Amino acid sequence: MAEKSDKKQIFFLVLAVVFVYFNSLPNEFIFDDVPLVQNSLWITSGNFADILRSYRPLRYVSYALDYRIFGMNPAGFRLMNIIYHAISVLALFWALKMFGLTKRAAFAAALIFAVHPVNTDAVAYISGRRDVLMGLFYILSAGCFFKFYRTVSPAERALSGTVKKQWGTLVLSLVFMVISISSKEMGATIPLVFIMYAAYKDGAALLKKPWFYFVAMVFLLLFSFFALLAISGGGSSRSFRCLSSFFLCGLFSRLPEKTRQI
Repeated sequence: MAEKSDKKQIFFLVLAVVFVYFNSLPNEFIFDDVPLVQNSLWITSGNFADILRSYRPLRYVSYALDYRIFGMNPAGFRLMNIIYHAISVLALFWALKMFGLTKRAAFAAALIFAVHPVNTDAVAYISGRRDVLMGLFYILSAGCFFKFYRTVSPAERALSGTVKKQWGTLVLSLVFMVISISSKEMGATIPLVFIMYAAYKDGAALLKKPWFYFVAMVFLLLFSFFALLAISGGGSSRSFRCLSSFFLCGLFSRLPEKTRQI
């Protein structure tokens, strides 16, 4: 159960999101909202089987659910954007505490994220739903991994003793990663966050362990697989190919000689 101070912070974070974005509700469909939402047969037909085969399926599934609840009322679609953004802010508050920040620092960072103008295009713009959902599940995936890694990190285990490894949390993190990618292909970078966090927590000591390179390769292959999947669905091919090739080649060049021979 959340502590009393947590409840206050959660309330103020949600209040900040509502205060900033509530005035966007009366606006009409604009720009890409018209072809992607207002005139989309996927949304009005409610055929979820077809939607799941579409590019960025989570976005269209969420639109179809909005349509069933609000009809073709743009205020309803924008309301859901605001709700998803509020949940993302709360998820960030939790994930940053899992990362290791103090409650006060996590609250300050989440509050900045809640009201920062850079999010306006994603939250106030109905077609920005892809970014809101991708970010939400990106944060949840990273937060679950932070929580899991604390149970296997050599540094953490040295401080707190033997802790039961939470493999279920890792599986949940990977599920959230797939869901994030289904909203926008940028979610394919999540495995890179896993690797960087592990290196941040255990530093040079981790680089001496052969298993780290194996796990890193698995995560980077996951990154490359989902990146190529995104490319086939219409993503940015040049950027994903260059980025995945760079990290894979760079990692292999740093493998210990004995690991390369396995």
